[in-house]
Formats: sequence, C-alpha cells, structure tokens
Amino acid sequence: MLDKTVMIGVIGATEKKHIHTDYFCQIEGVSISAKTSSSLIDHHETIPKVYSSVKDLLDDPEIDAVILTVPNKWHKSLAIQALHSGKHVILDQPLGIDSTSAKEIYKAHEKTGKMVFVFRPMRWKWQIQQLKKYIESGEFGHIYHVKTGMFKRNGIPNWGSWKTRLSESGGGSLMDIGGELLDLCLYLLEDCNPCSVFGSTYGELGRQKIGIDPNSRPNGQGYFDVDDLATALIKLDNGSSISLDVTWSAHIEPTIRPFLSILGTEGGAYVHEDGIKLFTEKFNEPIDIEIKSPSEESDECLLESRHIIECIQTGNIAKSSLVSSVTSCLIIDAIYKSSSHGREVVLNCSL
Repeated sequence: MLDKTVMIGVIGATEKKHIHTDYFCQIEGVSISAKTSSSLIDHHETIPKVYSSVKDLLDDPEIDAVILTVPNKWHKSLAIQALHSGKHVILDQPLGIDSTSAKEIYKAHEKTGKMVFVFRPMRWKWQIQQLKKYIESGEFGHIYHVKTGMFKRNGIPNWGSWKTRLSESGGGSLMDIGGELLDLCLYLLEDCNPCSVFGSTYGELGRQKIGIDPNSRPNGQGYFDVDDLATALIKLDNGSSISLDVTWSAHIEPTIRPFLSILGTEGGAYVHEDGIKLFTEKFNEPIDIEIKSPSEESDECLLESRHIIECIQTGNIAKSSLVSSVTSCLIIDAIYKSSSHGREVVLNCSL
C-alpha cells in the first residue's frame, strides 16, 4: 500500500492557511483532495472536491482520512462519524472536550479498526527524542519528579471566540497548553500511570480582558469563562510526581517556550529551546553537560506528519498513543474537579 496516494479531506478550518494541511502537502504520496464548503482552506493547488455537507465528504470512497479543524466540542461527534464511515481521523489536541468524549472516540476507534491521530509535535522535537533515549537507558536512575509549564503574559487567543467559551472549548490555558505538556510527561514516563491530582485554576485577568494576545482577533461580543492560569500536582503509581504550571495571562515574567525539568536519583535534565542541560555528580563534584542542537535540525511538525501518513499506508501503530490522549483528558478533568472542590481527586484510568 506504500505506493498508494493517501487522499485527505478537510472538515472545518476557518483560516485560509492551516499548518497541518501545509505540512501534509509537502509529503510525496499525499493529496488534500476534498473539503467541506464551510472550509476556507486554500493551497497552491486547487482542492478538487468541495462538499456541501460533512456526510457527503465522508461518503466519498476515495477519501482515506479526514483532518478535523473544528472547536473542541465537535471533536467527538465528527470523529465518531468519520470512524464509522471508514476514515482515519487527524485532529488537534485535546482528543475530546472532556474525558467522557475522549473515551467514546477511543471506543469507536477500537470498534471500527480505524486510526485516530492527535497532533503532538512536541514529542518529535530532537530534545525530547534525545531525552527519551537517556531515560530508557537509565541515565537518570529513578525519576521521582518532572516539572513542566509555560508562562504567557499576553497569550489569550481570540478573546470572546470559542477558545474562551467553556461550552465550546472545555477549558482555557490548562486545555490549550497544559494538555500538550501533560502528554509529553506521560510519553517520557510511559511506564507510570497517574493515580491522583490536586490542582487549582483561575480566570482572574481574562475576565477583565487583560492579557489578550496582540496578534489574535478578539470578539468584543463574546465572553471569557475559562481559566487563564492553572497549577497542579499529579501523583503517579510508582511514587513519582509531575508539577504543572501554565498561564495565558498573568502578571509574571513570561517564558519564551515551554520548560521541562527531569529530576532523577542519578541525574537530571533541563530542556530548553537550544538544547538540553544535563546535571549529575561524580567524585562528590557537580557536573553539568550542555547538549547543543544538531547542525541540521528537522521540523517536528513535518516529522509527525510523515509518521501519520506512514501509519495510514502501512497500518503501523502510531508512536503517539491514543491511550495517552485519553489519559491527558482524564487528568485535565481531575484538575478542574480538584479546583472546584478544593481537594485531591483520585483517578481511575481504566478505559
């Protein structure tokens, strides 16, 4: 099947340019061949088929997979409809607007045998791939804590749009930034399962229209009822823990990129944009080692897109586990519940 062109349809997309379709267009053996009429997606080559409804697009037997570029609340219904129509599904995180929706998508995936790919480009960054190798080889010993987060000062995207409305997004900074970082931690510590969560979320500045991304398009007729800051401690079943701190808007020194630190009994690591800093001790002396970026760094989005197409062509299981995406949704639900109730929430990660 490797010589067969993978035909992709686009459902949604209110932008003329969309990052994922742009990357798929760079891959040999891939064709963005159809879209729904509501989609504004545009490329150098005209998309040959435009369907007036989602059903009509999904009924096209030539379409192998669909990219869903819709608000989070529509992920479940459209993903399940596509899976039962015999299509693979590609979508941005989160998998579902909540863990119940995510589980239903997972069950539809199992029932139909069709694949669901949640974009996780951070997994494909060279720093993370290198860090994964160090962890698997036992370089850090027992990893007892992972600290991750990202601080934005003016990062609220499209204030008043679906992104800041709870009923359509499911959450704010925690859902947007936190979901990606939680998945990264689960990927690096894949032998562990989360067992409890204590967290707090706030929307203090967003409700006052403070911290709006200057490059976004606010909707003055809309509203903001999600979080602009989230903090959580996640306990794992092996006794280790993950601390998460993210903001869309806060009176704080912002971080340019997400941060990630690994703390182990034999060593530690700090991931930054230009490389990895390793920490250990030898002969009672601290040792710091800087691992620089390779001279030819690959684009993580293109790497992931190629991997998705390869899985569709060969039937291989994706490196980004769908179980991990469901677990991320379970943790996010638990953080919101913990914040609301003011207590620790015990997790049940069974599907």
